[in-house]
Amino acid sequence: MKTQVAQKQWPILATLARYRQLASSKIIDNMRGNQCLLCLQPAQSRCLCSGCLGDLPWQERVCERCALPLPTTSAAKQCFDCQSAPPRWQSAQAVFHYQFPIDRLIAAFKYHHQLALTDLFAELMAAKLPPLPEHALIVPVPLHPDRLRERGYDQTYLLARAISRRSGLACDATSLKRTRDTAMQKNLHRDDRLSNLQGAFSCSGQRLCHRPIVLVDDVMTTGATLSVISDALLNQGAESVHTLVIARTLPA
Repeated sequence: MKTQVAQKQWPILATLARYRQLASSKIIDNMRGNQCLLCLQPAQSRCLCSGCLGDLPWQERVCERCALPLPTTSAAKQCFDCQSAPPRWQSAQAVFHYQFPIDRLIAAFKYHHQLALTDLFAELMAAKLPPLPEHALIVPVPLHPDRLRERGYDQTYLLARAISRRSGLACDATSLKRTRDTAMQKNLHRDDRLSNLQGAFSCSGQRLCHRPIVLVDDVMTTGATLSVISDALLNQGAESVHTLVIARTLPA
């Protein structure tokens, strides 16, 4: 009974936290200065100077299915692994490789309230969207309500909302829920990531049915989280899933 009551409170708590994060975001927007977050020199726009922005580890020639680098000598659009055993999603787009200094910027955005980065990341991610019909739906990877209360904001929701404004595609932040708090994926061995996520997400409602879904997250490492969620979305009736992240981790 106690668990059922707590579960009923989750949407309320998540909503209150969402109002808090949006208010915080607006305050940051109003206070945004002209200082580059990396070198502290004057920033021309979007909280980074042109030099630091150009030095970020931009993705170039990568697999359209998993966003990992392709050999420069290959004319293929997909890597061998994706041709042999394609992931559950239909396409993957990342703006950067997960390397210095983008890893520091993402950590600042994710854990240290640097919400001024929302606009920069969202603008770059929106430019990476594949051609999609107007009824496509943007869905953020959700935080568990306990994590949302601790952090005070959901960075993927902020990204999805900002990408929605730029692309004109609708954003749905309620149909996909994280129902179980899990251990941090980055602390787990590759083989343990999928088992850690079993039963961690659920989908509800008819809004996902027969629609292409743009699944938004901050970083793709092994793809375990996005794979589990893609299964849940497709089982709920989604037409297809297209993953969109700020950065893609390179193989060790």
